[in-house]
Amino acid sequence: MRDELLEEIQIKAKEGLPMQVTAEDLKEIAAELKPAEELPAAPAEGPTELKGPLPDSFPGRTALEAADINTYAQVRKQQASAEGLKGVTGIGDVTAEEIEDALKGK
Repeated sequence: MRDELLEEIQIKAKEGLPMQVTAEDLKEIAAELKPAEELPAAPAEGPTELKGPLPDSFPGRTALEAADINTYAQVRKQQASAEGLKGVTGIGDVTAEEIEDALKGK
């Protein structure tokens, strides 16, 4: 019954048709659901992506500014480019690593 009901709901939803579900249908479906404590835990939220202009203390800030890179989004764009962060004049291995850590919120 449950599978038939779910299939009917999916078909009607795809077609944009109205559907009727009785209280008994809902009780039957609910009886088969797992209690919340049996469900896997939701993944922990990672750090919030940094946005906006770079702070004065940002690693390699002078070199980034000289390359007209002034925001977190511009840094991420450069990081993802073929040249990467080391494609910016004045940024080497150490500074690139510091920038990557700063983007991760470290």
